[in-house]
This record gives sequence, structure tokens and C-alpha cells, in this order.
Amino acid sequence: MSSMQEDKLLINKDTLSLYCNTNEKLVKGRVKGVIAEFPGLGGSSCLGGSLCMGDYESSFAHRCAENGILLVYLFPGPWSWGNRTAVRISDLIMDAVADKFGLPKGFPLVICGGSMGGQSCFIYAAETRHTVTAVASACPCVDVVACFDAERSFPRSFISAVAEYDMPLCEGLKQISPVHRAESLPDISYFICSDGEDEFFPEQQIEAFADLLKSKKFDVTYLRQPGKRHGEFTPEVRQALNSYMIRHALNGAPEIARPQDPLAIEEVRRAGGGSLRVYFSKPVTIEGSPYMSIRFTRDGTGVCYAETDGSRKKLEFMGNIAPEDASQGIWLWTMLPDNEFHLCSVDQIMERAGDLYAYNNPIKFYTDYDRNARICSMDKTEELHGERYHDIH
Repeated sequence: MSSMQEDKLLINKDTLSLYCNTNEKLVKGRVKGVIAEFPGLGGSSCLGGSLCMGDYESSFAHRCAENGILLVYLFPGPWSWGNRTAVRISDLIMDAVADKFGLPKGFPLVICGGSMGGQSCFIYAAETRHTVTAVASACPCVDVVACFDAERSFPRSFISAVAEYDMPLCEGLKQISPVHRAESLPDISYFICSDGEDEFFPEQQIEAFADLLKSKKFDVTYLRQPGKRHGEFTPEVRQALNSYMIRHALNGAPEIARPQDPLAIEEVRRAGGGSLRVYFSKPVTIEGSPYMSIRFTRDGTGVCYAETDGSRKKLEFMGNIAPEDASQGIWLWTMLPDNEFHLCSVDQIMERAGDLYAYNNPIKFYTDYDRNARICSMDKTEELHGERYHDIH
């Protein structure tokens, strides 16, 4: 029995859930492609994955499932930085995925990640025995040598990642440094985005790396995000990233149509009569007519409506029952920590921020009190932070 065959006694289709989280329970029908996410340092993720063992159920996971795409959050080690161990484990996970879902050799495989995960994407693409279709990398560390001590916890994690390499540590660091491995990268498509105010990995380094790949005539999409700190996204860049991954995981086939993107909101405040008034930054169409505001109300029977001066539209809430206060009974689009838009109730967002709700009215709201988009109920926002909801873009 070969070494690889022995490895597969441990990591295989029957043990897959021990080494990764997936959205397989959401996928109906055959799997058409795979998006695999590498974790950030310590197991964090700016894309939506979690090291907590279980199902991958973010709204992006649902979107992938609707298109027959398996979304996988890899467990290659919290300090791995795309090292040989991470590549070996991830290759075995992909073997198990292909076996479990009957995928052919060369199946569409998109590798993604942010921060350490974004860096790991490039190293995996250079060293894997699988064929990578595309790489989607957010705020990556592209120069490990230059960023070795950019944060106090970095040196111990970098050294841990390469200590087993049979070479001087300085040379080992170059083996996991994308800019030092550029010549080993495959000629595939790359999506890279940077944060303008990144505290750890300067935008200039990432942009220079993107330019290096472009000079090799690779297909490179590079997007800046002015004013964003490490791991943050603008809705536009996050949407572009998600669409890029799905497009390549489907090999260019059209994506299933999604509901309309959420509209920007200028202000949300309580109006008279216990209703909730939402002011939009651009006209909103209800039953064919544009208006600048919508008033949400609830009648005596518990039915909720969206009203303007000229129309009234019943709101369907996928079986959710409105509580006594109309403002609590409205389920709105909101941005959760995974930077995806979900439906949550106004006054239960803090308590139920991890729950997922079916897509409905394309409305979002959130607040920004420390340069991060956070979710609070209206009352809690005022109580804890002294701010109203507002559109931070």
C-alpha cells in the first residue's frame, strides 16, 4: 500500500467532516464545482468560514448551493501559512471531496481566503497536485519576509510553519511567501483585493504583487478598497469577489438569478404610531412607482405592510410571526460579520446574528461605530453607542 493510500485511510469521504466544513446539506442535485477556503491566522475568516465543526451555512453558502457548488472551509492548521502540511492535508481533503461527490479529474476548483488564507491560496496553487481553476485572495500577506514582524504574533506563527523544512529558516520563509514563489504560480485566473488602511499587509505590496502577476500575462483582477482596514470589504468588492468565485466554479456557466441587491439606506428611525420609517439614498419602486421612503406598519391581525403615500404592499416573511411591536416584526436585509447580507429582525439582531433567513425584501441596515460594520438593534445602538443606523458607504 502506497503512502497516499495509507493517508486516505484517515482522510476520506467518510471522515471528511472531521477535516472541513461544507455546505453539502444545502446542495440539491449533483455538485458542479468546488470553492475551497483557507482560514486566516488562528482559524479566523473574513469570508464567512469557521473552525467550529459543523455545516457551512452563510448566505454565500446558500448561494453556492443553489448553483450546485460545494463550499468547503478547510482545516489545515491555524498557524499553517500554506506550508507543506497545509498543502498535504488540503490535497487529501480534495481527494475525499472528489470521491464523495463523484467529481471528474480536473473538476472546477476555486481556492479562496483572506489574510493568511489569502496568502495560502497562492502557495497551494503553486504546490497542489490538483488543478486549480482560479484563486480569489483578499488582503493577503504576499511578502512573508517583509511582513515577518508586522504584528507581534506573526514571528512565532511563521517560524512554526516552516521549522520542519530542511533548510535555513530564512529560506523556509521564502517557500511560503507568494512574491518569492511567483515563478511557480500556474497560469490561471486571479482575483486580488487589498485594504487601503491595512494595518499588517500594506496595499502597496499587494498592488506590486498583482502587477507582477499581470507582467506574466496572467488573468488578474485587482481591486483597491480605500479607507478599509484589514479584513474589511466594501459591499461592491465583496459582491465582485463572490460573483468571481461562482463564475469560475461553474466554468463560466450562468449563475441562477438572485434577488435584487440591497439598497443603500440613509437613515432608519422610528415614526409615529409605532411604525418604522426607512429613508433610502435613491428612489425605491413599490408596485411600479418610485418613492423616497417606505413606512412599515402592522395591522390588528398581525399582517405587516410596506406603505408609501400612494401604495400599500403586504410583506411576506417566510412564516415568521410578527411580535406585538411592528418594528420588531419587520425582517430586513442586514450585513453580518461575514460581510454577507442576511434577513434579521430589528430587535433580535444581536441575539440572533448567526441565524440565516430566507431571502425576501431587498433592504439592509447596519451601524458603524468603530470603523467596522456592526449589527445592533435600533434600541441597543442608541443605548450602547449613541448612534442611529446610517449608511456608512
